[in-house]
Amino acid sequence: MIKKPSASKDFVILFPNGKQILPEEYSGKDEDFQSLLDREVFKKISKAAKAPLHLKIMKDLELVGVEDLSDRGHLRFYPKGALILDLLADYLLDQMLKENAHPVKSPIMYSVSAEPVKQHAKLFGERLYKLKVQKKEYILRYAACFGQFSILKDALISYRCLPLKIFELADSYRLEQSGEVSGLFRQRRFHMGDLHVLCKDLESAKQEFLRLFIKAYRIAEDFGWSYVAMFNICRSFYNQNRDFILKLVKASQKPVLLNLGIPEGKYYWMINIDLDFIDNLKRPVESVGMQIDLGNAKRFGIKFIDENGKRRYPVIIHAALMGSLERWINNLLENAVKQQKLGKLPSLPLWLSPIQVRILPIAERHLSMALKVAEELENLKVRADIDDREISLQRKIRNARKEWVPIYAVIGDEEIKSKKLSVSIRGSKEYLHSKMSIEELANFIHKKCAGKPFRKSYVHKRLSMRPVFVS
Repeated sequence: MIKKPSASKDFVILFPNGKQILPEEYSGKDEDFQSLLDREVFKKISKAAKAPLHLKIMKDLELVGVEDLSDRGHLRFYPKGALILDLLADYLLDQMLKENAHPVKSPIMYSVSAEPVKQHAKLFGERLYKLKVQKKEYILRYAACFGQFSILKDALISYRCLPLKIFELADSYRLEQSGEVSGLFRQRRFHMGDLHVLCKDLESAKQEFLRLFIKAYRIAEDFGWSYVAMFNICRSFYNQNRDFILKLVKASQKPVLLNLGIPEGKYYWMINIDLDFIDNLKRPVESVGMQIDLGNAKRFGIKFIDENGKRRYPVIIHAALMGSLERWINNLLENAVKQQKLGKLPSLPLWLSPIQVRILPIAERHLSMALKVAEELENLKVRADIDDREISLQRKIRNARKEWVPIYAVIGDEEIKSKKLSVSIRGSKEYLHSKMSIEELANFIHKKCAGKPFRKSYVHKRLSMRPVFVS
């Protein structure tokens, strides 16, 4: 038996039952958690010869590409990818509105001569995007903190408003190392849903933090995956809040890696949680970040008026419950490949599929009916297109399956006569076949997509009139 290398004394594994062990003592069967240990504790960096699988998929499905006219790590989204990005933004906004958050929009560049910005930015060092405008130096935001904190500084906030939540889907910029930039996994420009919560004191912040932590897991479950977690904690905070930490671990229902080596006072936060998705190269993908911040309220001058009329500094929660939307799409594609390895058909959630139904006319004489069906489905809020190209039906079916189109409907003489579509639905391991009317098909889709946002298709409904964006 090969002995594992000795782990840092700062790392501990905490189980939901309260048991603690050292990382080198872990012998569990959770391969995802082992991948987290290998990276964070044993510093095993994956050097797999294969590229991340999502790189091929995002090209094959005509979703995303690299923009050669921009800096590295800046992506172009083709119509189908843009639709997915916008639907995810709609989903996240809906989640934030359910939280009674206040959406805002703020600038992307900030002056480094402003002392709060300068202090906060020191933590990012070389990863800052810098620019000069008329001899003044600015940085591009790497999160929505600067803009949101400036808004909160100028607001009149009563204790009755707390917890006060402010949200922005912020296009953010981080000058990652060239060798680290990789497709949807890591970019220099990305969209991050940034939520900040002002709380009366630490105890109320811990309650809100726990609830949002659980919500992050529920959102992941909604998309079909779970997380492994690492908690970065100052030792003083851990020693004084062990019961709270254990509540978080119990909520995760899994062992959690604790990093207790955070220097006191170095950061503005006392606990920083990373929730990681494990991709097909066994790489932990940081997908959710949450922090309890005890420093920035004072640094930026954010105050609220308490019950006694006194001005006090709130405790601030930082929460990106879906991280960056680009990385979320990375997880969607990588998770689809994981399902394929289990013998299932790779797919996107039906509500996120750029095309939900493809109409396949058998011959040219069936085209006019196919156009009517597509139009009716569009009116019923279903994204539909038509493969009207002069190719065989079998080739149309193969192309629809290759493009992960979740539902296709054949129209021929029999379908026109019966007014029932021959529908094939992408199931778990095979396509399920059925006869449905237009209304029945739309109702089936609406039921599957209940509670999710909808947008019209971003591409022309006739394939013969659609450009090929990826050659």
